[in-house]
Amino acid sequence: MAKNKIYISLLIIFFTIFSCSDSEVFISDGLFINYRNEDVGTVELTQQGNGSNIRISIKGLIPGKYSLDFYEIGKCNSPDFEASGPKIKFFDRENLYTFYVKKEINRYTGKVKDFNQTLFIERIILDPKVEQSLSDFNGSSFILSDELGKKIICSEIYLR
Repeated sequence: MAKNKIYISLLIIFFTIFSCSDSEVFISDGLFINYRNEDVGTVELTQQGNGSNIRISIKGLIPGKYSLDFYEIGKCNSPDFEASGPKIKFFDRENLYTFYVKKEINRYTGKVKDFNQTLFIERIILDPKVEQSLSDFNGSSFILSDELGKKIICSEIYLR
């Protein structure tokens, strides 16, 4: 009987600790548009501790070098995306994330594969109560630039 009381006490303590947790999950997402204001992909961000997982899907990228950066204002006005304001610097480097697209053909469809990738990047915060959050009063934009630095695709980021 005493053993059952210990188990019940441990269960009560366990549920009390975990039911009082104030950790929230912050998720933001958006649609990528190109300079013609056409939908070309999606982005989803999920804050995890001191950073965020960023799931990116973009169709129709031609082979080459690209960079992704966040900008201070959540506004994607095609064709130049200049209303998105200045770039947000997270690290001491030119771009937040740089990648290359290769010409990969889908063996089933015979078409060039879409860009699909998930990244984890530190210091990407979505909690609107934190000063450095991307989910502040004017939102943020996530912009893809080509290797010459021209902004070619943009997504306004919205907290779910």
